[in-house]
Amino acid sequence: MKALSSIYLFILALTLGVEVAIGLSAPVLFRSDLYITPGTLSALQAGTLLAQVFMKYNYIALFCGFFALLFEIFSWRGSGASFQLKLSTLMLSLIIAVLACLFYYFTSYITAVAALGESALDENFARIHEASETTLKIAMIARLGLFFLRAKISVFAPLKAESK
Repeated sequence: MKALSSIYLFILALTLGVEVAIGLSAPVLFRSDLYITPGTLSALQAGTLLAQVFMKYNYIALFCGFFALLFEIFSWRGSGASFQLKLSTLMLSLIIAVLACLFYYFTSYITAVAALGESALDENFARIHEASETTLKIAMIARLGLFFLRAKISVFAPLKAESK
């Protein structure tokens, strides 16, 4: 179980790293005029490129979300952690899985609308786009919280028990 816990922590950290990388690259794509010839990429073109990155990220987020949920469900009994800590990790993993599904939906919608061209980018598109950004931010915060709670259970609790 210890090896699986290590893999779990790695998957959480890897997904967080991907999210940070996406967060750093999005402003570069949308402000491409600062780095390459002005007018090379329109906002729609930059968004189309970023949407392809998000489509690939969705698979990572969905895998991480459902792996986390299954891990927390199956480790419920074996964990020596307090009820509150186990419930917190379970609820965070559920939140992450649900948000991954929502983000997948948002990305699919945004990609489909953007494919229609500039004329399809209306107020509804802007609301959905904003909701997707908020979803990603909440998922990142939940994933970070889950990472530290799970590290407390998996890494620090056994060290504490050994020192007694």
